[in-house]
Amino acid sequence: MGQLLFTLFFLALFVVAPFKAAVIFTGALFLATLVVQATTASISRVNVSITDSFKAIVYACFFTAVAVFTMMSFMIGAPRELFASAAVLTAASLPLVVLQYGSFVLGFKIALGLTWLHAAVVAVASTAITSGAVWFISKMATMRA
Repeated sequence: MGQLLFTLFFLALFVVAPFKAAVIFTGALFLATLVVQATTASISRVNVSITDSFKAIVYACFFTAVAVFTMMSFMIGAPRELFASAAVLTAASLPLVVLQYGSFVLGFKIALGLTWLHAAVVAVASTAITSGAVWFISKMATMRA
């Protein structure tokens, strides 16, 4: 059943999204999966497969979505003036960053079977490496010769 959902997701992605966006998303997801596998192997000395790494990424994204939807449900009905200044927006984004990091740690702990400390270190390292790699690739792609 998991393989069917996996196939249907990517089929729907390539049908609905523009081709370039679908390829970029798929490449970034594969890059993140490889980085999680490599950082888990180097930090915690646990060999994980690519499917376990992909499952950890999916869990982390799922828990992040739950955290964002929870925060949005608390913000429904809030006055617009509350988010008018940059300082308030910065203060409001801090809980989202903390919840996203917690979601990554929880996803890596559940999917990879790591300790809390190793999951936290893998979350920091893999997020930093993946973000840096995606930023570098995007800068190189937009450079003119």
